[in-house]
Amino acid sequence: MGEGSGCPYLWVNRAFLINYALEHPNLDEEICERQILGKNDYDLSPAFLADEFRLDDEYALAGNRVVNRIERVGELGGATGWNVTNKMPVFDAKGKIIGTAGITRALNKPTSHPGAAEGFGPALEYMRDHYQRAITNQQLAAAAKMSLRAFERQFHAGFHLTPQKYLRKLRCG
Repeated sequence: MGEGSGCPYLWVNRAFLINYALEHPNLDEEICERQILGKNDYDLSPAFLADEFRLDDEYALAGNRVVNRIERVGELGGATGWNVTNKMPVFDAKGKIIGTAGITRALNKPTSHPGAAEGFGPALEYMRDHYQRAITNQQLAAAAKMSLRAFERQFHAGFHLTPQKYLRKLRCG
């Protein structure tokens, strides 16, 4: 991925502006927005993160969706945080892909993850907190307070991956 490549931002939500303003505390919201619109990920993020964002864009521009992916990202002060990312293609009235839309949310509490409503929040938190060790589906099912069979079936239905494949993707970051 080349420096300066990538899709420009045409619109960002208030949360994006607030996050950007935290990195630039002397700017008001209107100035922040003017500094963001028309720029791309390489203008606003470190290259290693912009490369990841660009790969997601290419995947979405090919007609695919990124759904509920947990990923590690850099935060202010060099700390690492965890986010849940969704990205999808945007179509015009004729069905042609004209861009991408996405949302990334911080994964700080079990209730903040989209899967938490279906009972997966505790299991996803367990994965997040213990990903560096071996984790069995039985441990994850227990965290979600489900039988092993129900957990595996419902997890696959909700995330389109087995729990172990999901865990491998989490480990690869």
